[in-house]
Amino acid sequence: MRNIFDPFKDGWQSFHEFLVFEGHSLKKSSVQVEKSRYLTLSRWFKNKEYSEDNIRAFLTEKRFIGIKSNTLNKYIQIFKSIDKKYTTLFASRIKSYKVVHTPPEKVLTFEEMKMIAEAKIDYGKKSEFL
Repeated sequence: MRNIFDPFKDGWQSFHEFLVFEGHSLKKSSVQVEKSRYLTLSRWFKNKEYSEDNIRAFLTEKRFIGIKSNTLNKYIQIFKSIDKKYTTLFASRIKSYKVVHTPPEKVLTFEEMKMIAEAKIDYGKKSEFL
């Protein structure tokens, strides 16, 4: 069996320390999300070779199941950070996905909002106690 490069062997703590050392600003609220993504990658690559082809396979699989471009781009950032930590070039040619912003389906006009605010509502029979 050949020796397979495993960037996940050092674990999350080592990777997190690297990110902090490199100046990535990880707020406390985002650390758990980053850890979750890192562990997802670690599990996915458990019995696979860490290579550009497998990185692309991972991204394709995630895109196929409906993961949005923003999230895929976060994974790409993790891959590029792994490259930087271990001085490899596996993710160097992988480009970010274009983020598509979908406009809201329907926005009320000012006149429509004013009509709703000024609408008189008949609540039915009035109570004698009021």
